[in-house]
Amino acid sequence: LLYHVKRDGVEYLHNEVILKNIALERTTLTFFAVLRPMSVLGFEPIEDLEYDESTNQILANKSLALQADMTPSAVYMVEADDATIPEVIQSDEIRYDYTKSSKVGLGTAVLRFNITLSPAGTKNIVFASPLETPPDKESVTDSKLESYHRDHSIGSWYDFKEKRGEAYFPDEKLNSVLSQAAVSLAIQSQSILFPEESDNTSLNWRDRMRILYALIKSGGVDVASQITNQAAQIFGESDVSLDTTIFSPLLWGLLQLQGYSIQKESIQENIEYLAQLAKSLVAALEVDRPRKKVVEHTSDEPNELEDAPLEHYLVLDDSMLTEFNELLWDLSALKEGQSYFALTEVSLVAKIKDTIPLVETRAQEKLDEIRNARWPRPNDPRMLEIDRAILDILTSIVQLKIHEFDNKYLRDLCKKVSERRLIRNLWKTSVSTESLSSHLALRIAQFHVWDKQRDAAEPLLRRALEFLSEDFLLPEFVNPRTFGGSGGAGSSVMAAADIILLLSDMLVQEDKNNLIFLAGIPSEWFTAKKPLIIKGLHTKFGKTRIDIGLSANQHQIETGMEILPEEIEIHVPDTVPIRMVKAYGGSIVDRAVKDRSPHLKLVPLSNDVVLTYHR
Repeated sequence: LLYHVKRDGVEYLHNEVILKNIALERTTLTFFAVLRPMSVLGFEPIEDLEYDESTNQILANKSLALQADMTPSAVYMVEADDATIPEVIQSDEIRYDYTKSSKVGLGTAVLRFNITLSPAGTKNIVFASPLETPPDKESVTDSKLESYHRDHSIGSWYDFKEKRGEAYFPDEKLNSVLSQAAVSLAIQSQSILFPEESDNTSLNWRDRMRILYALIKSGGVDVASQITNQAAQIFGESDVSLDTTIFSPLLWGLLQLQGYSIQKESIQENIEYLAQLAKSLVAALEVDRPRKKVVEHTSDEPNELEDAPLEHYLVLDDSMLTEFNELLWDLSALKEGQSYFALTEVSLVAKIKDTIPLVETRAQEKLDEIRNARWPRPNDPRMLEIDRAILDILTSIVQLKIHEFDNKYLRDLCKKVSERRLIRNLWKTSVSTESLSSHLALRIAQFHVWDKQRDAAEPLLRRALEFLSEDFLLPEFVNPRTFGGSGGAGSSVMAAADIILLLSDMLVQEDKNNLIFLAGIPSEWFTAKKPLIIKGLHTKFGKTRIDIGLSANQHQIETGMEILPEEIEIHVPDTVPIRMVKAYGGSIVDRAVKDRSPHLKLVPLSNDVVLTYHR
């Protein structure tokens, strides 16, 4: 058994070996634990080894490397390239080597355990290795391996699993994909959002808040609370000029927690920081952003009259698109702040209300500027950055749930960028076709779901699933020829976030005070032999439930929610005569037959709403 524990502020990996005698007579077992000069990073020299008999600890290069909860029968310290190691450790000689120095860094420690078990007897041995360097030797000298650490670790895992909910898809592979993505986010999110290495800043703050948002949606609210506290501590103590490209996403992301968490202590503890952040953001946005110089072209045709006016036109570049995207985040951060501080910060809310129209106007002007600009030629090197900036805009529109802008134009942008960048349903990140993004195409799929185009979203999801590792995770880049990660198996935290947000939107979407069910699932999921069952999917209306099944003569869609929204939409397959669909637990207010995706709009009268229609 492998599990992660934290003792005295230091993280450890515990490996519990369980020995069991299934024979009817007394048995002696011998096995070995080896500490070698290697790790997942490759060769790591060990020049000094030391064995502490009082604590059963092995120190490598003066740092704790391995600890056992029982005394070994023998300890051998040798060189890793010693060909006689198998003969030495299997001999009857019992010896204890306490120190070892290796000039070439090949120090190796072998612990031998001779265990005698009675008939049907068992024995547990726990080995611990620190995942970080302890502050000093004295801090781990008295550290003991207690069963409490195991129980606490396993208990916290089951707590996390319970909060995360359960999902059973018609495609069984998705069951593991969703759960593994949630675990990957919980493990990696804190180190990705706040990297210790200063050079590990490849993710912008919009992507970091996307990770936080996916973590919250997956049920990792406790981890999200820790991140909220850490962010408030880091940025609350820093005395730096306000950068809206950082603090607009940060304010939006931190305020998401209050909508999804019943336990809002983290938000309440940091309310002063959040209020100050909102005030500073309003002050920064009251002054127009410094506009970047836009490329202008003039016409100088040789046959043009000298006194004719020069024609000026804008050429689209990624800076224009990036600025529009930043305005989207400014607008959403202000609206989140307006909603959260409505009852506690009256004067602040009044300023936010005055600022929102200014930002909306700037965003619309910038969008008009983009719409009227001329596109570079398709083979222009700038098109790579332009297409990625367009993808970022589409991603923000969906994630921030913005509906104020022209959907038709956004749809056209999505079509253009998909035609240029999608190769066999994978996003082309560079000129080379050997290295493609494993997950950016999922953002296009999420836009299709937002735009009620379920049939366009499914092929992109299925293509990504072809590159899953054995652990049901996606690397950052994939190679379509080898059907594997172009840089190894890997576990991309951004890919995990994109998978969670796509699957969540396919099942349940939030639209202000309304809930939208099943807008993005493939049509065959409605009639699949294996039912779609979702329990505990997180929304601002509490945990939701979905159950699609069939009986002898009818299909049935069951939905459940903890808090009743104003209205709900439940989407059905195109092949269903929508006027024949019956509803229980809600009052039908509209049957949208001609919509992009047919659905029923209902006012829920109970926490469970059921639709039925004949097979």
